[in-house]
Amino acid sequence: MKDAVKKCIEVCTHSFIIKPYRSILTSLMMIAEDLNSGFEKKYVKVPFAAVLKFVEERAFPLKFGYVEVPLDSLKHLLAVVFEEILTQGLNQIRASDCMQELRDPRIWYMHKEIKRLFRANVKSSLLMSNNTLTEKNLDKESDNFPLCMANLHNLLRSNHRLQHTSRVQYILYLKEIGVPCQEVINLFMKEYSIPVVNKQIRNSKTCDHSWADSQNRYIYNIEHLYGNRGSRKNYRAHTCHALQNSGNSSDGGCPYACFDEKNLEKVLSLCSFEVKDIEDIKSLSSSKKYTKACHSNLLMKIKSISSNIQVNKEKNVAPNFSKNLSCSEDNNKVLVPASALNSNGQVCRDSLLCELSKPSDFYFFIKNLKFSAICYR
Repeated sequence: MKDAVKKCIEVCTHSFIIKPYRSILTSLMMIAEDLNSGFEKKYVKVPFAAVLKFVEERAFPLKFGYVEVPLDSLKHLLAVVFEEILTQGLNQIRASDCMQELRDPRIWYMHKEIKRLFRANVKSSLLMSNNTLTEKNLDKESDNFPLCMANLHNLLRSNHRLQHTSRVQYILYLKEIGVPCQEVINLFMKEYSIPVVNKQIRNSKTCDHSWADSQNRYIYNIEHLYGNRGSRKNYRAHTCHALQNSGNSSDGGCPYACFDEKNLEKVLSLCSFEVKDIEDIKSLSSSKKYTKACHSNLLMKIKSISSNIQVNKEKNVAPNFSKNLSCSEDNNKVLVPASALNSNGQVCRDSLLCELSKPSDFYFFIKNLKFSAICYR
Protein backbone atom coordinates (compact mmCIF):
# COMPACT_ATOMS: atom_id res chain seq x y z
CA MET A 1 0.00 0.00 0.00
CA LYS A 2 2.88 2.37 0.76
CA ASP A 3 4.27 1.78 -2.73
CA ALA A 4 0.85 2.49 -4.21
CA VAL A 5 0.67 5.80 -2.39
CA LYS A 6 4.14 6.80 -3.61
CA LYS A 7 3.27 5.96 -7.21
CA CYS A 8 -0.01 7.90 -7.02
CA ILE A 9 1.72 10.95 -5.57
CA GLU A 10 4.33 10.79 -8.32
CA VAL A 11 1.72 10.57 -11.08
CA CYS A 12 -0.46 13.34 -9.63
CA THR A 13 2.44 15.81 -9.71
CA HIS A 14 2.28 15.95 -13.52
CA SER A 15 0.30 18.88 -14.89
CA PHE A 16 -1.14 16.95 -17.85
CA ILE A 17 -3.16 14.55 -15.67
CA ILE A 18 -6.88 15.01 -16.32
CA LYS A 19 -9.13 15.87 -13.37
CA PRO A 20 -11.12 12.56 -13.16
CA TYR A 21 -7.91 10.51 -13.23
CA ARG A 22 -6.32 12.70 -10.53
CA SER A 23 -9.48 12.35 -8.43
CA ILE A 24 -9.55 8.55 -8.51
CA LEU A 25 -5.82 8.34 -7.73
CA THR A 26 -6.33 10.66 -4.77
CA SER A 27 -9.13 8.39 -3.56
CA LEU A 28 -6.82 5.39 -3.80
CA MET A 29 -4.23 7.24 -1.69
CA MET A 30 -6.86 7.95 0.96
CA ILE A 31 -7.87 4.28 1.05
CA ALA A 32 -4.24 3.16 1.30
CA GLU A 33 -3.45 5.62 4.07
CA ASP A 34 -6.59 4.60 5.96
CA LEU A 35 -5.54 0.94 5.77
CA ASN A 36 -1.95 1.71 6.77
CA SER A 37 -3.17 3.44 9.91
CA GLY A 38 -4.34 0.10 11.32
CA PHE A 39 -7.31 -2.22 11.25
CA GLU A 40 -8.84 -1.15 14.54
CA LYS A 41 -11.68 0.45 12.57
CA LYS A 42 -14.40 -1.72 11.09
CA TYR A 43 -14.75 0.22 7.84
CA VAL A 44 -12.87 2.32 5.30
CA LYS A 45 -14.09 5.79 4.29
CA VAL A 46 -14.04 6.26 0.52
CA PRO A 47 -14.98 9.42 -1.43
CA PHE A 48 -18.34 8.69 -3.05
CA ALA A 49 -17.12 9.77 -6.51
CA ALA A 50 -14.67 6.84 -6.53
CA VAL A 51 -17.34 4.22 -5.86
CA LEU A 52 -20.43 5.43 -7.72
CA LYS A 53 -21.39 1.79 -8.22
CA PHE A 54 -21.82 1.40 -4.44
CA VAL A 55 -23.79 4.64 -4.28
CA GLU A 56 -26.09 3.55 -7.09
CA GLU A 57 -26.73 0.19 -5.43
CA ARG A 58 -26.96 1.81 -1.96
CA ALA A 59 -24.70 -1.00 -0.82
CA PHE A 60 -23.11 0.86 2.12
CA PRO A 61 -23.85 3.94 4.27
CA LEU A 62 -23.08 7.35 2.72
CA LYS A 63 -22.14 10.08 5.21
CA PHE A 64 -20.82 13.58 4.43
CA GLY A 65 -19.62 12.59 0.96
CA TYR A 66 -17.90 9.36 2.06
CA VAL A 67 -19.02 5.76 1.66
CA GLU A 68 -18.26 3.62 4.71
CA VAL A 69 -17.16 0.25 3.28
CA PRO A 70 -16.76 -2.60 5.82
CA LEU A 71 -13.38 -4.33 5.89
CA ASP A 72 -14.97 -7.65 4.98
CA SER A 73 -15.89 -6.04 1.62
CA LEU A 74 -12.36 -4.81 0.99
CA LYS A 75 -11.80 -7.08 -2.03
CA HIS A 76 -14.98 -5.81 -3.65
CA LEU A 77 -13.94 -2.23 -2.94
CA LEU A 78 -10.50 -2.67 -4.50
CA ALA A 79 -12.06 -4.30 -7.58
CA VAL A 80 -14.42 -1.32 -8.06
CA VAL A 81 -11.62 1.21 -7.54
CA PHE A 82 -9.34 -0.70 -9.92
CA GLU A 83 -12.05 -0.66 -12.60
CA GLU A 84 -12.44 3.09 -12.18
CA ILE A 85 -8.66 3.63 -12.29
CA LEU A 86 -8.48 1.56 -15.47
CA THR A 87 -11.34 3.51 -17.06
CA GLN A 88 -9.91 6.91 -16.18
CA GLY A 89 -6.44 5.71 -17.20
CA LEU A 90 -7.79 4.94 -20.67
CA ASN A 91 -9.44 8.38 -20.74
CA GLN A 92 -6.08 9.86 -19.78
CA ILE A 93 -4.41 8.04 -22.69
CA ARG A 94 -7.02 9.33 -25.14
CA ALA A 95 -6.50 12.86 -23.84
CA SER A 96 -2.71 12.65 -24.22
CA ASP A 97 -0.42 12.67 -27.25
CA CYS A 98 0.50 8.99 -27.04
CA MET A 99 -2.18 7.55 -29.36
CA GLN A 100 0.39 7.27 -32.14
CA GLU A 101 2.68 5.23 -29.89
CA LEU A 102 -0.21 2.89 -29.07
CA ARG A 103 -0.39 1.94 -32.74
CA ASP A 104 3.19 0.73 -32.60
CA PRO A 105 3.30 -2.90 -33.89
CA ARG A 106 5.09 -3.97 -30.72
CA ILE A 107 2.18 -2.74 -28.60
CA TRP A 108 -0.27 -4.64 -30.79
CA TYR A 109 1.90 -7.76 -30.49
CA MET A 110 1.84 -7.55 -26.68
CA HIS A 111 -1.90 -6.97 -26.75
CA LYS A 112 -2.49 -10.08 -28.84
CA GLU A 113 -0.19 -12.17 -26.63
CA ILE A 114 -1.94 -11.05 -23.44
CA LYS A 115 -5.32 -11.84 -24.99
CA ARG A 116 -4.07 -15.24 -26.17
CA LEU A 117 -2.70 -16.13 -22.73
CA PHE A 118 -5.90 -14.98 -21.06
CA ARG A 119 -8.12 -17.11 -23.26
CA ALA A 120 -5.78 -20.07 -22.96
CA ASN A 121 -6.00 -20.00 -19.17
CA VAL A 122 -9.60 -18.90 -18.61
CA LYS A 123 -12.44 -21.21 -19.54
CA SER A 124 -14.35 -19.64 -22.40
CA SER A 125 -17.64 -20.42 -20.67
CA LEU A 126 -16.67 -17.96 -17.92
CA LEU A 127 -16.27 -15.15 -20.44
CA MET A 128 -20.00 -15.19 -21.10
CA SER A 129 -21.20 -16.61 -17.81
CA ASN A 130 -24.24 -14.28 -17.74
CA ASN A 131 -25.62 -15.66 -21.00
CA THR A 132 -25.41 -19.46 -21.18
CA LEU A 133 -25.38 -20.68 -24.76
CA THR A 134 -27.65 -23.62 -25.47
CA GLU A 135 -28.84 -25.52 -28.51
CA LYS A 136 -32.18 -23.71 -28.29
CA ASN A 137 -30.76 -20.16 -28.44
CA LEU A 138 -28.03 -20.76 -31.02
CA ASP A 139 -30.31 -19.61 -33.84
CA LYS A 140 -30.61 -16.21 -32.19
CA GLU A 141 -26.93 -16.14 -31.26
CA SER A 142 -25.95 -16.84 -34.88
CA ASP A 143 -26.78 -13.18 -35.63
CA ASN A 144 -23.53 -12.41 -33.79
CA PHE A 145 -21.48 -14.98 -35.71
CA PRO A 146 -18.99 -14.07 -38.45
CA LEU A 147 -20.08 -15.09 -41.94
CA CYS A 148 -18.03 -18.31 -41.95
CA MET A 149 -19.67 -19.70 -38.80
CA ALA A 150 -23.13 -18.30 -39.53
CA ASN A 151 -22.95 -20.16 -42.84
CA LEU A 152 -22.05 -23.46 -41.13
CA HIS A 153 -24.84 -22.98 -38.61
CA ASN A 154 -27.40 -22.30 -41.35
CA LEU A 155 -26.18 -25.30 -43.35
CA LEU A 156 -26.51 -27.56 -40.34
CA ARG A 157 -30.03 -26.32 -39.65
CA SER A 158 -31.17 -26.59 -43.27
CA ASN A 159 -29.29 -29.69 -44.51
CA HIS A 160 -29.06 -31.36 -41.06
CA ARG A 161 -25.53 -32.53 -41.92
CA LEU A 162 -22.01 -31.10 -42.30
CA GLN A 163 -18.84 -32.37 -43.91
CA HIS A 164 -16.29 -33.76 -41.47
CA THR A 165 -13.89 -30.77 -41.74
CA SER A 166 -16.76 -28.30 -41.51
CA ARG A 167 -18.12 -30.12 -38.48
CA VAL A 168 -14.74 -29.91 -36.74
CA GLN A 169 -14.46 -26.18 -37.56
CA TYR A 170 -17.90 -25.46 -36.18
CA ILE A 171 -17.58 -27.58 -33.02
CA LEU A 172 -14.27 -25.96 -32.07
CA TYR A 173 -15.78 -22.52 -32.67
CA LEU A 174 -18.77 -23.35 -30.45
CA LYS A 175 -16.37 -24.60 -27.81
CA GLU A 176 -14.37 -21.36 -27.90
CA ILE A 177 -17.39 -19.07 -27.56
CA GLY A 178 -18.55 -20.99 -24.49
CA VAL A 179 -21.18 -23.50 -25.64
CA PRO A 180 -21.11 -26.42 -23.16
CA CYS A 181 -20.12 -29.81 -24.57
CA GLN A 182 -23.49 -31.37 -23.79
CA GLU A 183 -25.29 -28.59 -25.68
CA VAL A 184 -23.18 -29.28 -28.77
CA ILE A 185 -24.06 -32.96 -28.47
CA ASN A 186 -27.74 -31.97 -28.20
CA LEU A 187 -27.39 -29.81 -31.31
CA PHE A 188 -25.92 -32.56 -33.50
CA MET A 189 -28.21 -35.21 -32.03
CA LYS A 190 -31.23 -33.10 -33.00
CA GLU A 191 -30.03 -32.36 -36.55
CA TYR A 192 -28.51 -35.75 -37.36
CA SER A 193 -31.68 -37.48 -36.20
CA ILE A 194 -33.58 -35.80 -39.04
CA PRO A 195 -33.58 -38.00 -42.17
CA VAL A 196 -32.01 -36.44 -45.26
CA VAL A 197 -34.88 -36.83 -47.72
CA ASN A 198 -33.41 -34.76 -50.56
CA LYS A 199 -30.10 -36.30 -51.55
CA GLN A 200 -29.48 -33.56 -54.11
CA ILE A 201 -28.45 -31.04 -51.49
CA ARG A 202 -26.09 -28.28 -52.46
CA ASN A 203 -22.91 -29.98 -51.33
CA SER A 204 -22.65 -33.52 -52.63
CA LYS A 205 -19.92 -34.35 -50.11
CA THR A 206 -22.23 -33.83 -47.16
CA CYS A 207 -22.62 -37.11 -45.28
CA ASP A 208 -25.92 -38.93 -44.94
CA HIS A 209 -25.11 -40.78 -41.72
CA SER A 210 -27.80 -40.80 -39.07
CA TRP A 211 -27.49 -40.24 -35.33
CA ALA A 212 -28.97 -43.65 -34.61
CA ASP A 213 -26.32 -45.42 -36.71
CA SER A 214 -23.27 -43.42 -35.54
CA GLN A 215 -24.27 -41.98 -32.18
CA ASN A 216 -21.28 -43.28 -30.22
CA ARG A 217 -18.82 -42.08 -32.87
CA TYR A 218 -20.27 -38.58 -32.98
CA ILE A 219 -20.40 -38.24 -29.19
CA TYR A 220 -16.81 -39.44 -28.92
CA ASN A 221 -15.64 -36.96 -31.60
CA ILE A 222 -17.36 -34.02 -29.90
CA GLU A 223 -16.04 -34.94 -26.46
CA HIS A 224 -12.57 -35.51 -27.92
CA LEU A 225 -12.55 -32.00 -29.46
CA TYR A 226 -13.60 -30.64 -26.07
CA GLY A 227 -10.66 -32.42 -24.45
CA ASN A 228 -12.82 -34.82 -22.45
CA ARG A 229 -11.86 -38.04 -24.26
CA GLY A 230 -8.81 -39.66 -25.83
CA SER A 231 -5.62 -37.61 -25.51
CA ARG A 232 -7.60 -34.89 -23.66
CA LYS A 233 -5.79 -32.24 -25.65
CA ASN A 234 -7.13 -28.69 -25.46
CA TYR A 235 -7.87 -28.08 -29.14
CA ARG A 236 -8.18 -24.45 -30.16
CA ALA A 237 -10.54 -23.13 -32.82
CA HIS A 238 -9.22 -22.32 -36.29
CA THR A 239 -7.77 -18.89 -36.96
CA CYS A 240 -8.98 -16.72 -39.83
CA HIS A 241 -5.72 -17.41 -41.66
CA ALA A 242 -6.24 -21.17 -41.35
CA LEU A 243 -9.81 -20.94 -42.63
CA GLN A 244 -8.74 -18.75 -45.55
CA ASN A 245 -6.24 -21.41 -46.60
CA SER A 246 -8.50 -24.42 -46.10
CA GLY A 247 -9.16 -24.83 -49.84
CA ASN A 248 -12.02 -24.10 -52.23
CA SER A 249 -15.38 -25.22 -50.93
CA SER A 250 -19.07 -24.39 -50.86
CA ASP A 251 -19.34 -25.48 -47.24
CA GLY A 252 -16.65 -24.77 -44.64
CA GLY A 253 -13.68 -22.44 -44.57
CA CYS A 254 -13.67 -18.69 -45.14
CA PRO A 255 -16.47 -17.72 -47.57
CA TYR A 256 -14.48 -14.74 -48.85
CA ALA A 257 -11.52 -16.95 -49.75
CA CYS A 258 -13.07 -20.36 -50.48
CA PHE A 259 -16.43 -19.66 -52.12
CA ASP A 260 -17.01 -18.81 -55.76
CA GLU A 261 -18.83 -15.56 -56.56
CA LYS A 262 -22.25 -17.18 -56.83
CA ASN A 263 -22.05 -18.96 -53.46
CA LEU A 264 -20.58 -15.90 -51.74
CA GLU A 265 -23.40 -13.70 -53.01
CA LYS A 266 -25.95 -16.28 -51.86
CA VAL A 267 -24.52 -16.36 -48.34
CA LEU A 268 -24.23 -12.56 -48.15
CA SER A 269 -27.84 -12.17 -49.27
CA LEU A 270 -28.90 -13.75 -45.96
CA CYS A 271 -27.22 -10.91 -44.02
CA SER A 272 -29.79 -8.25 -44.99
CA PHE A 273 -27.08 -6.01 -46.41
CA GLU A 274 -27.74 -3.46 -49.12
CA VAL A 275 -26.80 -4.40 -52.67
CA LYS A 276 -23.98 -1.83 -52.72
CA ASP A 277 -22.49 -3.25 -49.52
CA ILE A 278 -22.60 -6.77 -50.92
CA GLU A 279 -20.87 -5.60 -54.10
CA ASP A 280 -18.16 -3.88 -52.04
CA ILE A 281 -17.49 -7.08 -50.08
CA LYS A 282 -17.42 -9.15 -53.29
CA SER A 283 -14.92 -6.69 -54.75
CA LEU A 284 -12.62 -7.06 -51.72
CA SER A 285 -12.97 -10.83 -51.92
CA SER A 286 -12.10 -10.97 -55.61
CA SER A 287 -9.05 -8.79 -54.86
CA LYS A 288 -7.99 -11.42 -52.28
CA LYS A 289 -8.45 -8.94 -49.43
CA TYR A 290 -10.28 -11.53 -47.41
CA THR A 291 -9.70 -10.07 -43.95
CA LYS A 292 -10.80 -6.61 -45.05
CA ALA A 293 -13.94 -8.12 -46.56
CA CYS A 294 -14.73 -9.73 -43.20
CA HIS A 295 -14.14 -6.48 -41.38
CA SER A 296 -16.41 -4.64 -43.80
CA ASN A 297 -19.04 -7.14 -42.70
CA LEU A 298 -18.25 -6.29 -39.07
CA LEU A 299 -18.51 -2.53 -39.64
CA MET A 300 -21.91 -3.02 -41.26
CA LYS A 301 -23.07 -4.95 -38.21
CA ILE A 302 -21.78 -2.14 -35.97
CA LYS A 303 -23.73 0.42 -38.00
CA SER A 304 -26.83 -1.75 -37.79
CA ILE A 305 -26.50 -1.89 -34.00
CA SER A 306 -26.01 1.89 -33.92
CA SER A 307 -29.17 2.38 -35.98
CA ASN A 308 -31.09 0.43 -33.36
CA ILE A 309 -29.58 2.67 -30.71
CA GLN A 310 -30.83 5.75 -32.53
CA VAL A 311 -34.34 4.26 -32.80
CA ASN A 312 -34.40 3.56 -29.07
CA LYS A 313 -33.18 7.08 -28.34
CA GLU A 314 -36.08 8.48 -30.36
CA LYS A 315 -38.40 6.32 -28.28
CA ASN A 316 -36.82 7.77 -25.12
CA VAL A 317 -35.17 4.47 -24.19
CA ALA A 318 -32.05 5.46 -22.31
CA PRO A 319 -29.01 3.29 -23.18
CA ASN A 320 -26.54 2.37 -20.48
CA PHE A 321 -23.08 3.12 -21.87
CA SER A 322 -20.26 0.91 -20.63
CA LYS A 323 -17.26 2.81 -19.31
CA ASN A 324 -14.79 0.92 -21.47
CA LEU A 325 -16.49 1.90 -24.72
CA SER A 326 -16.34 5.17 -26.62
CA CYS A 327 -18.58 6.77 -29.16
CA SER A 328 -17.33 7.79 -32.57
CA GLU A 329 -18.65 10.92 -34.24
CA ASP A 330 -18.62 9.14 -37.58
CA ASN A 331 -21.87 8.27 -39.37
CA ASN A 332 -24.53 7.20 -36.84
CA LYS A 333 -22.37 7.55 -33.73
CA VAL A 334 -21.01 4.05 -33.95
CA LEU A 335 -20.18 2.52 -30.57
CA VAL A 336 -16.92 0.60 -30.61
CA PRO A 337 -14.27 -0.31 -28.03
CA ALA A 338 -11.78 2.49 -27.42
CA SER A 339 -8.93 0.34 -28.74
CA ALA A 340 -10.57 0.41 -32.17
CA LEU A 341 -10.69 4.21 -32.35
CA ASN A 342 -7.99 6.51 -33.69
CA SER A 343 -6.84 9.74 -32.07
CA ASN A 344 -9.80 11.60 -33.61
CA GLY A 345 -12.31 9.16 -32.19
CA GLN A 346 -13.08 7.61 -35.57
CA VAL A 347 -13.31 3.88 -36.30
CA CYS A 348 -9.86 2.70 -37.38
CA ARG A 349 -9.98 -0.28 -39.78
CA ASP A 350 -6.31 -1.10 -39.10
CA SER A 351 -7.08 -1.34 -35.39
CA LEU A 352 -9.93 -3.75 -36.09
CA LEU A 353 -7.64 -5.86 -38.26
CA CYS A 354 -5.24 -6.19 -35.33
CA GLU A 355 -8.07 -6.84 -32.84
CA LEU A 356 -9.65 -9.77 -34.67
CA SER A 357 -7.77 -12.84 -35.83
CA LYS A 358 -10.27 -15.64 -35.12
CA PRO A 359 -14.00 -16.11 -35.69
CA SER A 360 -14.52 -16.11 -31.92
CA ASP A 361 -12.95 -12.63 -31.73
CA PHE A 362 -15.67 -11.40 -34.10
CA TYR A 363 -18.34 -12.97 -31.89
CA PHE A 364 -17.03 -11.54 -28.63
CA PHE A 365 -16.62 -8.12 -30.26
CA ILE A 366 -20.29 -8.02 -31.27
CA LYS A 367 -21.48 -9.54 -27.97
CA ASN A 368 -19.54 -7.03 -25.90
CA LEU A 369 -20.90 -4.25 -28.08
CA LYS A 370 -24.49 -5.37 -27.54
CA PHE A 371 -24.50 -6.56 -23.96
CA SER A 372 -21.69 -4.68 -22.21
CA ALA A 373 -22.13 -1.33 -23.91
CA ILE A 374 -25.89 -1.06 -24.15
CA CYS A 375 -28.63 -2.77 -22.16
CA TYR A 376 -32.21 -2.62 -23.34
CA ARG A 377 -34.25 -4.08 -20.55
